[in-house]
Amino acid sequence: MRDAFVFFLAGHGKTIDGRYYYVPQDFRYEGEQSIVDKGIDQARLQAWFAQIPARRSVLLFDTCESGTLTGEKTAQRGLERVAALDRMTQAMGRTVLSASTDDAPALEGYRGHGVFTYAVLDALGAADTNGNGTIEVTELASFVDQKVPELSYEAFRQRQVPQMKIVGSNFTLRTKSPSRRRTRPQLTLSQASRPMW
Repeated sequence: MRDAFVFFLAGHGKTIDGRYYYVPQDFRYEGEQSIVDKGIDQARLQAWFAQIPARRSVLLFDTCESGTLTGEKTAQRGLERVAALDRMTQAMGRTVLSASTDDAPALEGYRGHGVFTYAVLDALGAADTNGNGTIEVTELASFVDQKVPELSYEAFRQRQVPQMKIVGSNFTLRTKSPSRRRTRPQLTLSQASRPMW
């Protein structure tokens, strides 16, 4: 199977008792318990991603406290949580990149994006560190890992530290276009003013 699955989520996130919750747009805050009751928790994400047949996956989370999804603080958690995080990583795919740690904000308002999102978009054009004409998962992760703390400190005087868990083999996310200029078809005024439907 050669398919690759890329999932990107930006919005509000919260970690409560070591479990990550995505807070949807229509959510109404009525105390921390309302996040547990109405947020989309990592178990639901796990179930959704388990249905994706692609073996090569990258999951990108630009939300506060999303580092929980990478399991970086597992030493402080019980074995049950470690096993659950490992199951989630396997079910969710191979690679998870998150904007921040499990207890820190994901800064937004950097050139029209969150800092993490801006770094991901920049990486898709500039992260080809080995010069082979492709952007691979490890190049994306390395670029984001370096750029997010730099950009966040430059803009906000606060270092945002992305988290990641890379499992499995590296693969190409994007093949860069050759450097030669492609000409775009020229539209005449009559073509440009015609409706497209």
